[in-house]
Order: sequence, then structure tokens, then C-alpha cells
Amino acid sequence: MDQFLNIHGEEGYAIKLDCRSLEFKCISFQRNDIAIILCDTDIRRELADSEYNIRRQQCEEDVSTLQKYDPEIESLRALNHSMLNKYREELSSVVYRRCKYVLDENKRV
Repeated sequence: MDQFLNIHGEEGYAIKLDCRSLEFKCISFQRNDIAIILCDTDIRRELADSEYNIRRQQCEEDVSTLQKYDPEIESLRALNHSMLNKYREELSSVVYRRCKYVLDENKRV
């Protein structure tokens, strides 16, 4: 996403990005009542060294399981909480929690 912002970003605008289709929209973001501060903590993080790939695999496992009941589910983005809860017993508790977290975060942001 850093590279995407470097190419398409504009001063005074935020980008609303659909990571599935890569459609984006620049939204005016000029506020005098807040300040955004970026800090370089000098802490480096590599996705290869994190549990990102494990979590992603667990979420893909959920999608694969739920596709047995609804083939149109291509990603967690296609789910809502009621659908996830309907098939909760089909998922391990870890996979269920990971997927619920993704749904909660999608709703929050």
C-alpha cells in the first residue's frame, strides 16, 4: 500500500482504496482541528518473520469451509457476522476468532 500511495497520493487528500479491485478515490482531508504525526521508531518488521502468513492461511481456511455452503463466498469481505455465526461449528475456535476479528475491523474502518 505504501507504493500505491506514493503513486496516487495527493497532498491534502486521503485515499479510500478497495484492495480487491484496486479502485480508489481521493477524498479531501484538510482539517485544522487535528494533527497527524508520523514517527519513525526505527523498528523494522518483516511479514516473512511475522505470523501474518499463518493468520492469512487461517482466514483462507474459513473461506474454503464456507464455500461448501455458499460458493459465491470468495473472501471474508463477502461475509457478515450472521453468516459467520451460522457456520461457527464448522470452524476451529482459532479460525473463527481470526475471521470475526477481520469482520469487526472491516466494520470499524
